[in-house]
Amino acid sequence: MGTGTILSHSEKDESWGLYATFAAKMSFAPHEQYPRGPRDNYYHFSTEHGRVLQEYQLTYISSGSGWFQSESLGRDKLIPLKEGSLFVLFPGEWHNYWPDKDTGWVEYSVGFNGSRMHELVGKEFIGKEHPVLSIKLNDTIQTLFSDLIKVAMEQYPKYQQVLAGMISNIVGYALYLDGNSTIDVDYFERTIISAKNLIKEEFMTITPPEIAERLCMSYSNFRTIFKKYTGISPSKYIMSFKILKAKELLTYTDMPVKEVATGSGIDNAEYFSTLFKRETGISPLDWRELSR
Repeated sequence: MGTGTILSHSEKDESWGLYATFAAKMSFAPHEQYPRGPRDNYYHFSTEHGRVLQEYQLTYISSGSGWFQSESLGRDKLIPLKEGSLFVLFPGEWHNYWPDKDTGWVEYSVGFNGSRMHELVGKEFIGKEHPVLSIKLNDTIQTLFSDLIKVAMEQYPKYQQVLAGMISNIVGYALYLDGNSTIDVDYFERTIISAKNLIKEEFMTITPPEIAERLCMSYSNFRTIFKKYTGISPSKYIMSFKILKAKELLTYTDMPVKEVATGSGIDNAEYFSTLFKRETGISPLDWRELSR
């Protein structure tokens, strides 16, 4: 399961100093083949032999774990990757990486190139000797990647310049987090970030008690902590994702309201219409008309 696209660029885009070549989000279940095939393999990547690219790539692991190798660190050295790992691939540098078979993983990736990144490497802001950054689970980084992929998929005019700014933002913020990685994040904050990630990935089916169970917490304790840190209950947070999905389906498809409800994780169409109006102030069909 995944979303992604190869991106074209012009000489003018190159003159901006930074341009994107592809963007993708991919999910791999435990014991699933990695990569699955041509559709999810933008550069004919093989974990058997590794590869060498002529561009930079950033990949963020939002869940799961795995392994990383590179020429500069030694081809025989395995660097562990875990939730919150972000690694950088460099042009001309052999590398290899893959998810652990027992965990799978969710990865956000962007490929890019340009003189701005060459300057950062040349001035030793970032280098091949430290390709795996310790940023831990971070909502901001994940949101930046999600927004970047959305812009890449839409490809409105001047999208390459917008992506260049997003990539710079990710690189700068990742370096900031890595530089402060010795400062431990509060346990409860890490728990909330993990819960949010589960909701983002499985909001259509997951329930608050299931989240608590997967985080090895009692439901009452989990609900109290979640509401304290977010200001809303877990069920309300999940519902917000369902409404967001419904808005997307109403705006970008011609699906009947009943199918929109199902596609948003709400089986009862009548309840969905009532809920949607309560949350947005207008009916699903009125939303569709206004959004278009």
